[in-house]
Amino acid sequence: MNARLIAVDRPGMGLSTFQPRRSLLDFSKDLLALADHLKIGKFAILAYSLGGLFGLACAYAIPERLTKVGIVSGAAFFTKPELMTEINEGTRRYLDLPRENPWTARMFLWVLGAMARLAPKMAVKSAAALMPEPDRVIVQEIEIQKGFIAMVREALRQGVAGAFHESLLSISDPGFRIQDIHTPILLWHGEIDQNIPVAMARYAAAELPICQAQFFPQEGHLSVFKQNTAEIIQAMLNENPVWRKE
Repeated sequence: MNARLIAVDRPGMGLSTFQPRRSLLDFSKDLLALADHLKIGKFAILAYSLGGLFGLACAYAIPERLTKVGIVSGAAFFTKPELMTEINEGTRRYLDLPRENPWTARMFLWVLGAMARLAPKMAVKSAAALMPEPDRVIVQEIEIQKGFIAMVREALRQGVAGAFHESLLSISDPGFRIQDIHTPILLWHGEIDQNIPVAMARYAAAELPICQAQFFPQEGHLSVFKQNTAEIIQAMLNENPVWRKE
């Protein structure tokens, strides 16, 4: 595959500067600044999990620079209660805390970061307990465990401010309508995903003007990406036009 993959830290994550009042739509400005600096004209975005919200925001805000946006396990419409019936209890608590008890939400994130640094096996075990079987199988792989711990450590490298702000963004009005996105969108979603229920992805597939969606009956939040990585990357590189719904 002839692909250039650039992974970007969102504000407050890794070494990226925290932006206290940023919105979902503001992230598109960061991507444009990076693309201009690297002299990249048009590009595609592949977003995973909660990053899917930022992928959709960019699809709305900068369609002239994007060839397509791929979203894996990431159609996170947490502002629509009717789509959240299958969400797991851990994710539900994570979403409720920032507004109901901000101090506890920050403490939870601090504890998560401490566990990733001091007790990584416990952090992995705690996360796996909330996953469906296909995801628990994936988490048994040592490289996946290492990647998960590295991700948590980087996300909380500067403290909890960035992650806490993102938790608020995930349950706030995004600032755009999904029906007004005209960038081609590719969706991949596991039907037994309990972090971001498949109902959210089906809603997105029905409402997006230009969308191809694939649903996997026996896959969860992690496994759908792990089991289909090559096909997903190839689809992102494919220059064939994405079909348009009538």
